[in-house]
Amino acid sequence: MKLLLSIALALLPAFWLSSCAESSRGTSHCRTNLTYVTNQFTQGEQALTHASEYRANVVLGADDYFVDAIIDTASANLLINSNSYDTGIDSVLGQKPFMVHNGHEKASAINAKDSVDIGCIENLSSRFALTAKESQADNYLGLAYNDSVRHPHEEQVPSFLSQLVKNAGLKDEFSLALCGARADSWLLLGGIDQNMNSFLGNFIPISEKSAYVVPALSLRRADTKQMFGEFPAYNPDTKMGVRTIIDSATSFLLLPSDMALKIAQEIESQADAFGILKQFPAGFFRTERSSSTKLVRFNNLAQIRQFPWYEINFAGYDGKIKALELSPLHYLKEIDPNDPLVRVFAVRETSGDVVLGQPFLENHYTYFDRKNGRIGFADIDVACGQR
Repeated sequence: MKLLLSIALALLPAFWLSSCAESSRGTSHCRTNLTYVTNQFTQGEQALTHASEYRANVVLGADDYFVDAIIDTASANLLINSNSYDTGIDSVLGQKPFMVHNGHEKASAINAKDSVDIGCIENLSSRFALTAKESQADNYLGLAYNDSVRHPHEEQVPSFLSQLVKNAGLKDEFSLALCGARADSWLLLGGIDQNMNSFLGNFIPISEKSAYVVPALSLRRADTKQMFGEFPAYNPDTKMGVRTIIDSATSFLLLPSDMALKIAQEIESQADAFGILKQFPAGFFRTERSSSTKLVRFNNLAQIRQFPWYEINFAGYDGKIKALELSPLHYLKEIDPNDPLVRVFAVRETSGDVVLGQPFLENHYTYFDRKNGRIGFADIDVACGQR
């Protein structure tokens, strides 16, 4: 009996990891709830990255330090500020400092290793970047591939998801339901929620395994099919051109200047035609990156829904064009978790990378199939429990 008990106890960790991996597709076993945090008083680059954030709770070390980390699909590492965490007896710290720049924050850091709990994963020994206590860098949970060309520090720290796949047996995939202020948002590591399998479709390829670079083609109005511009071309082989990336840590959409201006002008014109333009504060429709956030409170959701619906055309994984919706419920973005009628115009101009930020992801349940190099989309209202 003692021998059987010893064998059972010895097999328990392996069985637990296997069951976690096998049940990750088709269950919600690894679901991690996300908190939606907003800051109405931002401008410029601060508005682009911190006007709204989706944060996951990560537990570090034997002393269980609870850390809220921003979900970031444009960087690869777990980045922790030392003010959120103290080392314990099992912690391992590197000696050589390096500079971290994940596209959002820049800081001096060292390599660290400790146990991490997230989702269904417990006590995973993981490496991460630990910034200095005097650093202002926030905590980030990177979900992308390592890209040491654009982020040199990623040579020092392995991709967090790659560590989960290698050491915890999870499938190399995850899915996101970013629900804004409407409902509880969540991340599912290692798979797809069972309720979303039948809705999943519209697969597009990941053009480049760095950030999630996608082949966006054009943007047009959904009802009239009026074109509002083409997305810049990018060649992943030569690295020439301008990338279009999906980034959960960018609060707004960053679109080519002409496209952003045309959309802003049309929506402002529509507000005038509806007789509600006077509700909007001066500067509400500004698209420059330096613009501060300007808020408006609508009377009801129907008033928001009357604005134009757009669609972004992508080259599909199957070679066919996929049109993915962009609704006014999302480009007029919720900016107060306690009042979904308080909105900001979430479109800004860019001459660099085009970024499909939170307003795009809030429009779709999004499945990142890293193993097969593709991204799938499904009904966000189902994922957020709205239907």
